[in-house]
This record gives sequence, C-alpha cells and structure tokens, in this order.
Amino acid sequence: MSKRDEDKEKFDKLQQQREWMEKYGWVYHYENFPGENQVANIHTHGFEENYNHMDFQIVLKYHPDLVQGIFNTLYYHVKRGKVYESGKYYSEVVSGYDVLMQTFEENGRELLRVILPDENGLFPQSPNCNPIYKLQTMPLPSYGGNNEGFVH
Repeated sequence: MSKRDEDKEKFDKLQQQREWMEKYGWVYHYENFPGENQVANIHTHGFEENYNHMDFQIVLKYHPDLVQGIFNTLYYHVKRGKVYESGKYYSEVVSGYDVLMQTFEENGRELLRVILPDENGLFPQSPNCNPIYKLQTMPLPSYGGNNEGFVH
C-alpha cells in the first residue's frame, strides 16, 4: 500500500470515527500490540463525555463482533441510567455469565475493564482459572498499540 493510500485510509477512519461519535455518542478502538497474540487494548471513547460514565476496556483478543456486542450492551444499560462500579459482578452484560468490572488506567485515564470468566465460568482470582484469562488482571504492555481502526 502506498503512503498516499495509507494516509487516505487513516483520514477515512478518523472521519468515520467523528460520524459515529456524533451519531451514537461513543466509539471503540481495537489496538493490537506487536508480538502479542492474546491481549489487545480494546476500549471505548465517549461514555465519560456523553453519558457521565467511565469508559470501558476489554483486554483479551476476542472477535470484533463479540466485543461490539458487549460494548453495545453496556451502552444500552448506561444510556438508561445504569452505573457500573469497580469490584462488582454483573449478569446482564454477557448472556449466561457474570462479568467483573475493575478500574484500570490506560494512557492516563481510568477505565472500567470488563473481566470475563474462562470457559468454565472461573475468574482470574480462582487458582483453576485458565491462565490466558488471568492476563485480564495484568497491566497492558507499555509500548504503543497498532490501532486497527474504529469498529462501532
């Protein structure tokens, strides 16, 4: 891809982000880290500014459709006045499973990280939890991510 095509693609993504932010009040970014196969920085923008609620983050690499479904569900509830709090479990986010919300810092701002249970319904604090799911409680790599675009 030529430099000109790359610049146009970046411009188009920024334009799309502005349109989505204007229309929906929030967007999310899916940022991969070089050499990381299991974690990513998947986070929202707009909840704090437009809904007086902390933005959200997911750190395990899930399919974008699943991520969008989780963020859409959170948006649905926040828009109707629900306030999610750190340290609490919630059953309405993912059908058939609880999720845990925990505060983490990302690029100088606090977010609510959505901690998902493993395939057996176990959370990272359980000794029998799948080790990949324990990564959800760790800080993200300190190097910059590769912004894969805005997927709303």
